[in-house]
Amino acid sequence: MRLLDDNPTTEDKLGYRPTADLLFEVVTGAAARPLTVGVFGGWGSGKTSVMRMVEEKLKAQGIKSVWFNAWKYDGKEVIWNALIQTVLLKMRDDAGAAKSGDIEAFKKNVIRVSKELAKYAAKVGTRFVPGGILREEDVDAFLRAIAPSADDDLFAFVNRFEDVFDRLVKEYVGEDGYLVVFVDDLDRCLPENAIEVMEALKLYLDRANCVFVVGVEPAIIEEAIRRRYADNQFLPASEYLEKIVQIPFVLPRMRAETALGLAEGMAVDSFPERSTQLSRIVRYGLSRNPRRIKRFINAFVVASYTAGNLTQPERLILAKILVLQTRFPDFYRRLMQDPGLIAKLQEADEATWHEKDMAELYENIALRQFLKKTRSVGADEDEVRQWIRVAKVTRDSLTDGDDYDLEDVAEEADEREFERTETR
Repeated sequence: MRLLDDNPTTEDKLGYRPTADLLFEVVTGAAARPLTVGVFGGWGSGKTSVMRMVEEKLKAQGIKSVWFNAWKYDGKEVIWNALIQTVLLKMRDDAGAAKSGDIEAFKKNVIRVSKELAKYAAKVGTRFVPGGILREEDVDAFLRAIAPSADDDLFAFVNRFEDVFDRLVKEYVGEDGYLVVFVDDLDRCLPENAIEVMEALKLYLDRANCVFVVGVEPAIIEEAIRRRYADNQFLPASEYLEKIVQIPFVLPRMRAETALGLAEGMAVDSFPERSTQLSRIVRYGLSRNPRRIKRFINAFVVASYTAGNLTQPERLILAKILVLQTRFPDFYRRLMQDPGLIAKLQEADEATWHEKDMAELYENIALRQFLKKTRSVGADEDEVRQWIRVAKVTRDSLTDGDDYDLEDVAEEADEREFERTETR
């Protein structure tokens, strides 16, 4: 049995190469720098893979870049410091390729700047340690012990850091060159940390000849901004994000045919034949989201091995049940108690949903849309009961504590998009 992995890749299996090529042109064709490009897309939409494709093209043309995975440092360090230190570390390790005439002097300068910034981060970072575990005066004593003059100059150093960093970048890439910094997985971080990274681009790095490419779900950042600046009615979240991100680059959704192509070679004898019905299950149940589709395909392969030989109608019913299990878990739990629920609700009005004590689930537009668009896939009580038993074998392997939180955010975005579509 061969299953799909969920690792980012530069091998284009999702049809994103044209998107990556366009993003490459945006990054390399900037008329003025610094520039921040937001690669916007929901959870599992392929942001990392697209950014990796761009990184690969930059390397092929000798354009220097740095990759920063924000989630790796979430909750472990002062995260804005981790971002800048990652860039400085790349400069230090790649000093031999720098454009500076004196490589050793350049390397020593990078190390000096890195240490000074770390001292400052250690001092201000104590203010964010919960419960006062570490006091600022403890850090003061530590700084006095290792560098008596450091404490007096720390804030002066930070005030001129933009100029210092700008000079380092020029020495590293040359007067006519530029550095591309990729910031990934920002929307997996704690809200306050995500905002710190975004603000660092403006506060500390806003003079350097850099292009920052930030992969993020904008709705999550906007929610983080609302939480942080809740008392400021004159600071709309969307406008705040616009001040930091000059070019929003929204990932297009996968075509349904491309999505189904991921199953080729995996389960030729068991996966449903391509049809309008299957396309509707993928489009309205999985929103053509690559991560959801991979999970769905893996779930189907596992479940079909358990079920044995299936007819085409049976495969479609199983596919529908698996989508409900992974995408709409609250509804699926109700379905396990009442296998006739799909048949009762697919054509039902709001009053019927209320009669079934499902008023809260009625508010889930994506669920209602899925049931409506897939009503041609039979789902009477006996059929559903049979396929619920089959689908149980995949539940533990498909669900974990984190995924549902992330899917909820993506689902809300899907619902907003559907509402806009319905309005038009």
